[in-house]
Amino acid sequence: MRGHFDDESQYLSTSSDDDDTNAAVNIQKSRDVFEAVNVHTNTRISGAQRYRRAELEHYSNNDTTTKNSPLFVTMFKISFILLTVSIILLIGIFFFYPDPTWFSGGAAASNNDTPILIIKDSNSEKPSLSPLENTFTEEIAIPTFKPSMLKEETEIPTSEIIREPIQINIPQIIVNPTLSPISSAPTITPASKPTTLPPTRSPTTIFPTSAPTSSSPTSAATRTSITFYVLGDIPYDFDEELILSEQILGMPNDAEFVFHVGDIMRPKLTYCMDGAYDRVKQILLQSVKPVFITLGDNDWIDCPDQNIAMSYWKNHFHKFDRNWRHTLPITRQNNRKENIAWVQEKILFMSVHIVGGDVYDPNEWITRLTDDVNWVNNNINRNKQRINVVVIFGHSKPKNNQSYFFEALANISNDLGKPMLYIHGDGHKYYMRRVPFYDAIHIVDVQVDQGKNAPPLKVTVHNDATNPYDVFEFDRRMSSS
Repeated sequence: MRGHFDDESQYLSTSSDDDDTNAAVNIQKSRDVFEAVNVHTNTRISGAQRYRRAELEHYSNNDTTTKNSPLFVTMFKISFILLTVSIILLIGIFFFYPDPTWFSGGAAASNNDTPILIIKDSNSEKPSLSPLENTFTEEIAIPTFKPSMLKEETEIPTSEIIREPIQINIPQIIVNPTLSPISSAPTITPASKPTTLPPTRSPTTIFPTSAPTSSSPTSAATRTSITFYVLGDIPYDFDEELILSEQILGMPNDAEFVFHVGDIMRPKLTYCMDGAYDRVKQILLQSVKPVFITLGDNDWIDCPDQNIAMSYWKNHFHKFDRNWRHTLPITRQNNRKENIAWVQEKILFMSVHIVGGDVYDPNEWITRLTDDVNWVNNNINRNKQRINVVVIFGHSKPKNNQSYFFEALANISNDLGKPMLYIHGDGHKYYMRRVPFYDAIHIVDVQVDQGKNAPPLKVTVHNDATNPYDVFEFDRRMSSS
């Protein structure tokens, strides 16, 4: 660059003879050369800048391309999903597993594949165990029901079987055109102690009018009788399930049928769950002889939810006798299928839905008792000309809150004038009442033992006697227990 300027000075000095115009032209040319040099220099600088700018744009484009690549987007989504799931799992653990033992592994697992529930019985020093297993795995505490949900079961002495009267609006009913209308619920006056007289023959004959003699072999040979077995108030726990199973499997061959008079569980232990009904059903199905069953208060009234409990009972025991092939002409009440009846060898057998416990719904209570009265009255009116004896199965013993039914039964019995047996459970201790209640001189009232304390009661009914205490024989079979 410096050489150009020297040439320019020399050129100017040697051109001094030219005129001013040429000088100006030469100066202008020099300036054009100078500017051309400067433009060339600026062009080089701009090229470098453009190169640098292009380089920066290259790296910038590469970075954007990496971020927009499918692999990068996929990896980013997967990371986000895993993070979200981890957060949700942590929240779920803390909200749905508040038990601190869960984090430490919980209780020790059993060596068996099937877990066993061990429940402590307040009446036993050792916990009850399922009859199908022999090992304990886990022990839990059973919560206590509130008194409003479940009534405490109490043992009532035989001499104190009557509770305080309950106010129930009792409708007026005429059980037979020849009878006067039933009055309001009376107060039952029990005997101070059930009367038990020495037996006169074996098995036990209840109060015969005369002992059998050797001069009447023809009468004994022609006597028509039926033998059956009655049990109730069992099973209340797993141990009693084993007892019941042994009793069913060991039923004597002389049984025409077996009748369970209700209370097949302890609600505070089973909570009236469906499985409790099913276990008893499976045990009773082991019987070779037909089995009939009626309801007790433990089977539904004392349960946490009466409607659900009743649905369970009907599901397992409705028309239960049809599990056996028999020829008994069973009939069922239209609006209360659990009430059954049949006639066999001039004996009318019936069951009624009458339970112990307290009145939880007065309307339901009196409606059910009315249905029971109508069932008994209608069957006796239809069959009175071809029967000699009546046997009625129920659960509850006579109480004041049942007086509507038993007063009607007394009137029906007096009108019929034939031997009648009312056999039931509920009280857990065997008794036979000679003293008639409600002036019913033809009725024998028998309560069976609680199932765990005695084998099923053997009952033999003779259809050719007129005195009720000649008709019925009872054998507790305590020596076989």
